[in-house]
Amino acid sequence: MVKKNEEVDNKINKKQIEEIKNNLYDEVKNMIEIESKKTLDNMGKKFIKYKNSSIRKRNFIIIILFLLAIFEGYVIFNNNYIIKLKYDNVELEKEETTKEDKVEETNKETEIVKDDNWYKENYSYLLDNIKLSDVYYLYEKNYKASDIKDNVRLDMAYSILKDVSNDNNVITISEEDIKDSYKKIFGSTDNYKATNFNNNCISFIYNEDSKNYMAINTTCENIVKKEEVITKIYEEDNKIIIETKVGFYDSKNLTDVDKNIIKENFDEKNIDKYLDKLSSYKYTFKDNNGIYSFYKIEKLS
Repeated sequence: MVKKNEEVDNKINKKQIEEIKNNLYDEVKNMIEIESKKTLDNMGKKFIKYKNSSIRKRNFIIIILFLLAIFEGYVIFNNNYIIKLKYDNVELEKEETTKEDKVEETNKETEIVKDDNWYKENYSYLLDNIKLSDVYYLYEKNYKASDIKDNVRLDMAYSILKDVSNDNNVITISEEDIKDSYKKIFGSTDNYKATNFNNNCISFIYNEDSKNYMAINTTCENIVKKEEVITKIYEEDNKIIIETKVGFYDSKNLTDVDKNIIKENFDEKNIDKYLDKLSSYKYTFKDNNGIYSFYKIEKLS
């Protein structure tokens, strides 16, 4: 829109310059004609009055020189004016070109390059929201979000909660907090159902009267952890696709989804060395009014 307004302004300026040039040209021309006529009339009268031929010759020469001086002044003025107009036009064109170059440079600077790094920086958080204490559950088969058990979805919602009340070794979570966490993963509470659920060895019971989930805080042992590495992330049909490699490890060994040992005495910092031995999965996150929510997970290999 800005560029269009500038083009209109430039056209108006050029039109006004052309009108001014024509008006000045007409005024100078009329002035010369009037002055020339007056001079010729006056000199004609002097020719009649003075009969001396030497005077007539002198006056004739003066008239010629006067007319030449006027004509030369007219030519100089007109040429300088034309030169000035040309200069002004060149300056306008330079200014217009400079503005266009600046707009083009600004557009280049603000153009976003959507490569793998850009997608990771902007959408890897979606994978961070997919957490579950039963680390093997999601990888046993292909799941749509609606196919996941109600108690497992609640475990997923609890797993990304940050502020949890723990008073006298009793964990209490309001239903509203669970619902807010649930929305971050699934986009809405359409499939939400209040029910009891487990998180590792901690068992939560839903209290209908208080609208809370409560559990006795328990120390869980021999917890298996999941290690997941993003191998590809991209956009497809208004969906964000994240492809990963998934491994599992306890305090000693790295295993695949079938619990086959990949590496004994595993150092979790070196999982990249074993990616070719791990299974591949694809997560799909669906756009829901500008917010991406978990839609399904599929095994690739």
